Amino acid sequence: MKKQSKLINFLNHFFNRGERTMKALILSTFVVIFAISVSTVFSEDFTLDATGVVSVNQYYDAVWSPDGNYIAVTAAGNPEAEKGQVDVLLVPVDGSKPVNLTGDIDDWCRNQKFTFDSSEVAFTRLFIGDERITGENIEAVNIKTGEHRVVMEDALNPAFSNDGRYLAFIRYYDLTKNGISGSKPKIVLYDLLEKEATDLFKFTYAVPPSIHFSPDNTHIITAITSVDSEILSEQGKRNGIVLIPLDGSDPELIHTNSYHINFPTYSPDGKWIVYTQYEHDLTLKPTRENNWGITSIDIVLYETDTGHSMKLSEYFEVYNSDASFSPDGSQICYTLDFGEDGLIYISRFLDYGGG
Repeated sequence: MKKQSKLINFLNHFFNRGERTMKALILSTFVVIFAISVSTVFSEDFTLDATGVVSVNQYYDAVWSPDGNYIAVTAAGNPEAEKGQVDVLLVPVDGSKPVNLTGDIDDWCRNQKFTFDSSEVAFTRLFIGDERITGENIEAVNIKTGEHRVVMEDALNPAFSNDGRYLAFIRYYDLTKNGISGSKPKIVLYDLLEKEATDLFKFTYAVPPSIHFSPDNTHIITAITSVDSEILSEQGKRNGIVLIPLDGSDPELIHTNSYHINFPTYSPDGKWIVYTQYEHDLTLKPTRENNWGITSIDIVLYETDTGHSMKLSEYFEVYNSDASFSPDGSQICYTLDFGEDGLIYISRFLDYGGG
């Protein structure tokens, strides 16, 4: 559990913001209870520590299994080591010993997602050679048997529909724009039953985004930039969340933001989208020493019915990434790094409704 001073800073943040658009928030430990005008209950509960499984300096991309028994995280090792060290850890929610699923793979493994039945963890394997990425596959490890297989070659960032019918992923395509050629990401939908692939959306922005299915399996959501959205450009916004129907109909921009966002994912009932927001100092040249110009990284909740949004965290130089709801929607898992620890946090989330 975090120190009380961090909780107080968290509470002061909401108090100072003076939220007026939602109904009630209670953020509590066993001894701290505080209520203000927003529409959720969000209380710190407990942490999981995977330290000792691998030598790491950061955990990120916490993803909850559909059966609720596990959380998978990416563990990033010492960047000064040869080829670095990036593995996928399987962390039991009951607090038993975590397992390094990719420890025998001599490449970077990240962007993990569970299959719909929780039997496997699929991930992006980035082939590393001569200090650069030479290729990528989607691969998977069975969490019971340890069996390792290739799911899709030349692909990355997997996502599985909740009914097990579809696999969505990113694949690069060649784009020539204004006389300049380059590889850009596109979202591909693969029908696991019919063995057919369909291109859903092509980006002109270079960074491959994280993708997530809706609870009803009718569409995918992902982050988008103003480079790929005329609406964002017209509104003067830099980023947004786009809804991409699986039937091939037109995408819909459902949320905009002045800051960079990533990792949008639904609550099980589809009422909420949680994502990570990055605020940058645009006057700085991004370097490792200045944290790539990032001044804060926050977990944000967006209410799909009302369009309201609120931050669940606001800390300087905190790495929050790919928060994930539990299967019943009552808890959220995420990672925080305060420089003194790198832990997986699980917090209770109870929606009182209303807007």
